Amino acid sequence: MAVRDADAETDGTRAVGAGAAVWVGATADVAALTLPLQAVRVGPDPGTVALYGVVAAVVGLALGFGIGALRTRGAVSAPDGPTSTPTPQEPTVDDTPSDDARSTPDDGTATRSDRRDSVASSTPGGTKHPPSRIPRAPDVSVSDADLTDEEPIGGGGNADVTRATLPTATGDVPLAIKKPRLSGTLHSEAVERLLAEAETWDKLDDHDHVVGVVDYGADPLPWIAMEYMDAGDLSDRAGDLSTPQALWTALGITKGVRHAHRRGVAHLDLKPENVLFRSVDGAWDVPKVADWGLSKHLLDHSQSVEGLSPHYAAPEQFDADYGSADDRTDVYQLGAVCYRLFTGRPPFEGESTRVMRAVLDERPAPPSAVADVPEALDDVVLTALAKEKGDRYDDIVYLRDDLQRLYENW
Repeated sequence: MAVRDADAETDGTRAVGAGAAVWVGATADVAALTLPLQAVRVGPDPGTVALYGVVAAVVGLALGFGIGALRTRGAVSAPDGPTSTPTPQEPTVDDTPSDDARSTPDDGTATRSDRRDSVASSTPGGTKHPPSRIPRAPDVSVSDADLTDEEPIGGGGNADVTRATLPTATGDVPLAIKKPRLSGTLHSEAVERLLAEAETWDKLDDHDHVVGVVDYGADPLPWIAMEYMDAGDLSDRAGDLSTPQALWTALGITKGVRHAHRRGVAHLDLKPENVLFRSVDGAWDVPKVADWGLSKHLLDHSQSVEGLSPHYAAPEQFDADYGSADDRTDVYQLGAVCYRLFTGRPPFEGESTRVMRAVLDERPAPPSAVADVPEALDDVVLTALAKEKGDRYDDIVYLRDDLQRLYENW
């Protein structure tokens, strides 16, 4: 209990004290109080407590808003002055070249395409990569009489190929011209075969990886004018391409043959010399499949070795016990072409008779055992090269898909 001096009280306090004295006197039957009554209170006045609470709340809100404003101003103005916020450290980059590009950790900033391009840039040719656009055959009409500057560039079987120039209003157009070989008598069978080839080929050339037919005719002799492929054939570069470029090349060849299969045509004579390349500025040369002339002839003479290349022929093309030639014959031949592309050598080497026996009786060494190529390629190529057709890919699309996965995961 706190006792306060009467001289220090306010008028209001005295009034309260007087009222209290009257009440006390009345209840205690006291007639009068001769001494001044001192104000006696227990605890603070409730009204004062409420007032203090309101004041404290207002002051607290004011302080809260003030501190928040100061913090906000400090955050906005931080760039103008020093800050105590720690600066994140830059990630450490190891610039040491890796012996195996696939083993380099992926930090999330490089795509698979970036890694493929980085591998390609370390090979001869620098920063080359797959072309963004693949050139097609020129859209011109050809007359044999208009061709100039013909010069031999190749040949095989019963035909020769020359490079010729076709003058046009927009400039000279280089073309490749295929004609029957004029050695001795020109047999009607050779003429019919060339014309049949032109008709078959003309139905297939609307694809990036099939050599385009520009025009064809029969006067004065049968001829086929083709897209001029200026960068040689696969035999010129087999075993020399980087792995990503070799995978992209194999994938393109397979897509071209798949396109023909969807139109009911099997090639049946796939070999490095029938895969031609066209150059593209600043990019990898484009592979395209040529020489579709033997397809029908070989189907009509499925066990004939005429025109075949034993190093790339399938078992069924030598021995009827393996069945007849069909689309899966192309699967085997593509396996043999890919083997050469990646390793620089065919699945079996030697003279023709020895190779024919090996094709029928032996299993080729895995590509990774004879060249520095990924082991994952072994299963793909050796499945395509299975002796029995039933052990190969059922459809060329499955070979294409496996090559696509290898290329994308490189």
